[in-house]
Amino acid sequence: MLAFSVVPDISWSPVKQRATTPFRVSKAAAMDHKISVTVHVDLDGRNVRIVVTGCLTEFSQRALHPLIRRARTLTPTVEVTVDLTRVRHLEPLGLDLLRQAVDQDGAGGTRSPVHLVVAQPSRSRPVPPLGARPAARPGTGAGGRIAA
Repeated sequence: MLAFSVVPDISWSPVKQRATTPFRVSKAAAMDHKISVTVHVDLDGRNVRIVVTGCLTEFSQRALHPLIRRARTLTPTVEVTVDLTRVRHLEPLGLDLLRQAVDQDGAGGTRSPVHLVVAQPSRSRPVPPLGARPAARPGTGAGGRIAA
């Protein structure tokens, strides 16, 4: 498996305020909304896994569009997976915009599908009996996959 890392320089910074305003934003209070992306490509080019860490926001998700587009063009039968399970901060709007962009880019039906894998929210659930299969959430397949 071949892997490389891409760290787009997408960041969010608070709006600068006038000097006359007594309110100041400390650097610790301002959240750093950057993403880091690692792309894993199988040697045969059939599987591409884009692993995202950091913060996926409405602004940072834009950096994923060219990577997904390029991954979809490697081979006609490529399977592209965008792994968002390691994202520490996920804005719902950022996920929705990413899903819309992926759908719009593949609207012609000529491009390979993209699977978005999102971490399932941790909830206390009863332990299923030994040998029982866990029930899938509505709208998802195995492993929390959401087909985009």
